[in-house]
Amino acid sequence: MPLSIVAMIGLILLAGVSTNNGIVYISRVNQMRWEGMPKKDAIIDAGRKRIRPILMMAISTIFAMSVMAMGVGEGTEMMQPMAIAIIGGLIYATAMTLFVAPILYDLLHRDKDVTKENLDGPDEITVVDARIE
Repeated sequence: MPLSIVAMIGLILLAGVSTNNGIVYISRVNQMRWEGMPKKDAIIDAGRKRIRPILMMAISTIFAMSVMAMGVGEGTEMMQPMAIAIIGGLIYATAMTLFVAPILYDLLHRDKDVTKENLDGPDEITVVDARIE
C-alpha cells in the first residue's frame, strides 16, 4: 500500500486514540497511588479495572475500520491505506498500553511516594499582598 496523505491522517487519529488509552491507564494508577495503595498493587489493579475501556475503544475502532480496509465498493481505494494504518497501529498501541506502559511506569517511578499526605504540601499558606498602586 502506498503511504498517502489520507494514511497520514489515519496516523494522526491513531496517535490520539492510543494516547487516550495510555492516559486512561496511567491516570487510574496515579489515582490509586494517591489514595495510598502501593505501587505494584496499583499497577495490577488499574490493569484489571481499565482493560475493558481500553479494549472496547480499540476493538470498536478496529471493527469500524475493517469494512473500509476490505476495500468493498467504489472509491474505497483512497481510504483503504488509512484504515489499514489505523488497524495495524491500534493493535500495536493497545499491546504497548497494556504491557509496556505498566513496565515503564514501574521503572520510571521507583522512588516516588505519591500518597495524599505527601502531595498536600504545607499546612499553612502565606499570602503576600503585592498590589501595584
